[in-house]
Amino acid sequence: MSSTVKALVKTKLNKNQSAAIESFIEDRGVIIFKNSKLLKILNSGDFKSVPEELAKWIVENGKRKEELVELRRKEIELFTK
Repeated sequence: MSSTVKALVKTKLNKNQSAAIESFIEDRGVIIFKNSKLLKILNSGDFKSVPEELAKWIVENGKRKEELVELRRKEIELFTK
């Protein structure tokens, strides 16, 4: 588990969940994650809402990016394993 995940996520994550969140952080950045609804959802323990929240992060510079759609799909799949 990365030091960022350890520092910011207050709920216990399994290995797959942690890897999925680390991938998200690597793509979007620590500051965005730190201020995101995704982190709030994780810290509330509402893991069932995480896939829906991850799926929202597919826009860059105001445009839907297919590579982000695919990355989020992989993160969701990993998170829910």
